[in-house]
Amino acid sequence: MATACSSSGSGGTTAGGAPSSGGSSAASPVGAASVLQHHNSATRNGLYVDPALTRAAVAALHRDPTFNASIQGPTFAQLLYVDGGAGGRDFVIAATEQNLVYALDAGNGAVMWQRQLGPPAALAGSGICGDIDPIGITGTPVIDPASKTLYVAAMTAGDGAGRKHLVFALSVDDGAIRAGWPVDVSSVQSGGIHFNAPYENQRGAVLLVGGTVYVPYGGHFGDCGDYHGWVVGVPVDNPSGARGFATAARGGGIWAPGGLASDGLSIFAATGNTIGAGTWSHGEAILRLQAGAVFSGSSADFFTPSNWRALDSGDVDVGGSGPLLVDLPGGAPSRLVVALGKNGVVYVVDRSNLGGIGAGDGTTGEGVTSARVVSGPIINAAAAYTTSQGTYVVMRGAGVACAGGGDLVAIRISPRAPLRSRRPGAPARTGAAHPW
Repeated sequence: MATACSSSGSGGTTAGGAPSSGGSSAASPVGAASVLQHHNSATRNGLYVDPALTRAAVAALHRDPTFNASIQGPTFAQLLYVDGGAGGRDFVIAATEQNLVYALDAGNGAVMWQRQLGPPAALAGSGICGDIDPIGITGTPVIDPASKTLYVAAMTAGDGAGRKHLVFALSVDDGAIRAGWPVDVSSVQSGGIHFNAPYENQRGAVLLVGGTVYVPYGGHFGDCGDYHGWVVGVPVDNPSGARGFATAARGGGIWAPGGLASDGLSIFAATGNTIGAGTWSHGEAILRLQAGAVFSGSSADFFTPSNWRALDSGDVDVGGSGPLLVDLPGGAPSRLVVALGKNGVVYVVDRSNLGGIGAGDGTTGEGVTSARVVSGPIINAAAAYTTSQGTYVVMRGAGVACAGGGDLVAIRISPRAPLRSRRPGAPARTGAAHPW
């Protein structure tokens, strides 16, 4: 694994070879330019390929003064884009903390439709911690192009236990709520643990795989109350059959913006710190779940660093940025999961056998490979791409081995490269056995 660094204004580090996604979105009756989920792919790689966006063209980009869109409420969810939707019009989907969902004309910003999904939950006077007020829709929705359905999770108002977490299915064409929806996930249980709606928080992106909508949950800022990390699976053809998985210990939230990831078969989650756990209880981990949010408990289906207790006590989550699925051509293993920790450490594990509790020193020797690459916490939604020179993961942060500063770090995962670094424009350093 190697690193490169750049400042955000430098244009970054260019890798040789044409990029490939390492994952693909489902076939769609809408246009190919559509962005139907967080980071454009269930792998969460964030790779967008548009031949028109050359370096010369990007340099000339400017704000379109004829586009004027007005929406109510803070917006943390990523905007989604439908290319050639109803009537052939391109439009943008926006979801806000006021529990409002908008379809906006991509040409001028005009509201094509909007839907109120219930009153958002107020923070003041609730007795519940948090840093979003009011709280409604936070996680990025997902669109099923085949049925033209938007799936979105919302928190609605109530006093104390009256707060609810609802999962909606809306028509993309006009915002109408589909029959049988919304689903109140409060009745979901996992191993005797009941979903505690007031203290759960839905911040991660929603995922659609194999006819099931998967929604991640964690706690509010401040870690108050009896919350757990949850993955709730809602079958689209039987929404009343929702079921879920919860971390065994309190805490262990799944709260990163990327939410969950999938290779089309398994569901991957990255959890945060558990609270008061004497034995490992699903926190500080990458978890692999099977269809229906089922966790086997096998060591092949989880990874946690050897120092998970220290990470717990320091609130230094493995799940600060969510799992990222990448492929490494020529690698053994070649199908990987990357997790970016709040301790600045990148963990790379084999997604066919996650390996259980790590055997390294907490920084190096964990999983397939691991290293501290950022001097502070990594809390963002990273991106990944593959070229002829290797597989790259790009994140925001100050690289620990990067001379000259900068706040953009790229790591290269290679079958033959250890950790190396360089500043923008500097010649590559070469090791005797492991060239950068």
